[in-house]
Amino acid sequence: LAELHLYDGFESRALNAALAPGEQVASFALSGDRRRVAYVVEAATVDQVFILDVGAAGSARRIYTGAPKQSGQIFPVQVSLDRDGNRALVVDANASYPLRRAMVRTSDGAVTPVGTTSPGLVQLNGGTFNPVTSEVYFQGQVGGQPPPMSGTGFLTLVAGDASQAGSLSQIGGNYPVGGGQGGGINVAVTPNGRHVLHAAWVGLAGSQTFSLRLNDRVLGTETDLFRAFAPNEFPTPGMFDLNRDGTRVCFRLNEPSATGSSGPGRLWFADPADPGRATILTPVFESLGSCTFAGDGRTVVFGAAPAAGRVEAYAADVLQPGTATRIGPPFTTLES
Repeated sequence: LAELHLYDGFESRALNAALAPGEQVASFALSGDRRRVAYVVEAATVDQVFILDVGAAGSARRIYTGAPKQSGQIFPVQVSLDRDGNRALVVDANASYPLRRAMVRTSDGAVTPVGTTSPGLVQLNGGTFNPVTSEVYFQGQVGGQPPPMSGTGFLTLVAGDASQAGSLSQIGGNYPVGGGQGGGINVAVTPNGRHVLHAAWVGLAGSQTFSLRLNDRVLGTETDLFRAFAPNEFPTPGMFDLNRDGTRVCFRLNEPSATGSSGPGRLWFADPADPGRATILTPVFESLGSCTFAGDGRTVVFGAAPAAGRVEAYAADVLQPGTATRIGPPFTTLES
């Protein structure tokens, strides 16, 4: 992006402050209430983060200046906002603080390095704000050596209060040490702020077993969303999706006969508020991809191929489980 623009249905207007030669808007993030936007201005030597009120023209102000870039550094600063835009999480690969993440108070730009009083953590990945509370979640490496020797500890889900981001606590389980095993993968939070979903895995390359975990922030417990999976049953940790109101999770499971990660398999769905139960959503497909909920919260769109067929787009309705409908006309001979 060269600039950051807002289209209001009638016209488009620039939101960012004036850019100097060589600068560009690299990325942006909206607050949960959609009233504030933070954006990163990328330059050759230093990146900057600005915030503005969406409805107030000319309100952009700088809240963070990145560390000077090292020679050959190509990764710009990244930013995300909490539910009301009062806190910004900044990822700065060139920063001097060990975990390369800072929580910025947007009212005055005060910076708190994340996790500095949590000595057991040696690296952090990601960063997801709770949409209701002040919690923020990360994948954290517990023990072992920092990158590039980060496979020596284990990965798990960690959390902290955005207003006291220097202190993080482990809220996920313990996992075997070595090889990058653990949880905190693809974190998703239900809109009511109660349930945190994430994937995990154990086992070394070629023999991993993946799981889909549910952390209840009210009860302070963690369990499987549905049940423990067999090896190759839940073949890829990214193959699940949470619908917009947080009442359903779709996920893909391979059949016991599957010898590869692509299938045969089918989609299932479950309610985060009722762990331990799940419903079959689709028939078995020879090859099956990941699932995505449509805006209505009940329609699931996915790519799949029947036996001896090609992968095409399908839809399924959680109110009519067990069936799936191909979207659009069938492919011609030369299409795929």
